[in-house]
Amino acid sequence: MFDYDRILRAISAKQTHSTERNPAHKIVMAFRYQMIRKASELPDINTVFLAVQKVDSSLKDFLNSVGCEVEYKLMDTSKEECLKRLSKDESRPDKQEWRKIINKCFENREVKREMKAELRADGLHISGYVNVPGRESRPVLTPRGKVIEIIEQRAFARAIERSGGINMLLDHDRSRVLASTTEGTLSVREDEVGLRAESVVTDEAVIAGAKAGRLKGWSFNMKNVQDAVEERADALPIRRVKDFDMDEITLVMNKVPVYSSTSIEVRADAEEEVETRAICLETIYSEMVEKPHEEPKYDNSDYKNRLDALKQ
Repeated sequence: MFDYDRILRAISAKQTHSTERNPAHKIVMAFRYQMIRKASELPDINTVFLAVQKVDSSLKDFLNSVGCEVEYKLMDTSKEECLKRLSKDESRPDKQEWRKIINKCFENREVKREMKAELRADGLHISGYVNVPGRESRPVLTPRGKVIEIIEQRAFARAIERSGGINMLLDHDRSRVLASTTEGTLSVREDEVGLRAESVVTDEAVIAGAKAGRLKGWSFNMKNVQDAVEERADALPIRRVKDFDMDEITLVMNKVPVYSSTSIEVRADAEEEVETRAICLETIYSEMVEKPHEEPKYDNSDYKNRLDALKQ
């Protein structure tokens, strides 16, 4: 068991949680990496559980470098439950300080349900989270019936990696491609929070819609879904979406975002089942004002006076 807080307190004699501000932080992190590396080399250790507050890029890169097969699980304990456990934990006398830490942790984890749209010189910059995996959805109708759905973490990352490119459409209209990863106008990635999209849109209708406050949210598609359904006696089944293919996200503007739908797309040689999920968001619109370029003004009168004096 690797307990970051206890090891850090033992090394630094600090009684409360501390991170980068503590010089011992780097020592503790190096110790953690060494533990993981050693465990990956031992033949009698098959599984290692690593609990972290967030999965950053440095940890992901390290786990990949040692060849670990990683499965991410979101421990979605509520803030109220954490505070309740703290009140009963007699090993932590500095409870007031820990309450601040817990509140700050949940403040950082909270995903703002908003889409940002900023008009700049090169177009409309739109960004936000399209979906947050690892969490239970509202009741949703799927090909498996009415379920509570959980899209597993890293499923988006694998879908993005497999895709030959992802387009951002307007209202799922394939004739209205607003941005694309292949053209460099769209960035789509799964980070420690969820599926994040950042795009630059030059479509005049969309820019006008953003100014008028008509942008309503995001949507994305899922094809070739691999899932598992867990039946429950007194509640809706849990559908765990483990893998899928994705080739589009949608900016919803002229339609009402429908949380879930299933359709059949007819291809040249086959029919394909496509599921879509949507999210309604508040749009925060702003404009970046470009300041006119002004030539710097220099007061060189003193220099001119000296030259005139030399000429005399």
